[in-house]
Amino acid sequence: MSHPAIIRIEKTSMAMPAQWEGETITGEAFYIRYRHGFLTIGFGADLDAAVDAARAPGSYEVELGEDGLDGWLEWEEAEDHFGRAWDEYVKLRDRKPS
Repeated sequence: MSHPAIIRIEKTSMAMPAQWEGETITGEAFYIRYRHGFLTIGFGADLDAAVDAARAPGSYEVELGEDGLDGWLEWEEAEDHFGRAWDEYVKLRDRKPS
């Protein structure tokens, strides 16, 4: 899995849930959240759109925790999933009619 270069990333919660937001070199905003053992990732034209995308049905979501209470995750653990989510996002984005 690959993803575009990240030009800005900020960990917005130093506790739980683990959260990051930022921007890719291609201009897309992203939002990543790990709460209750579930990692969700969204992309959009701006941060609000990325948050909405992460919360939408059918968004990239994967269960990583075992007990439903987990909320701590390091970026190194999330990055591979970021690449997978990016691949899914690009496929959907490129299929939409202009």
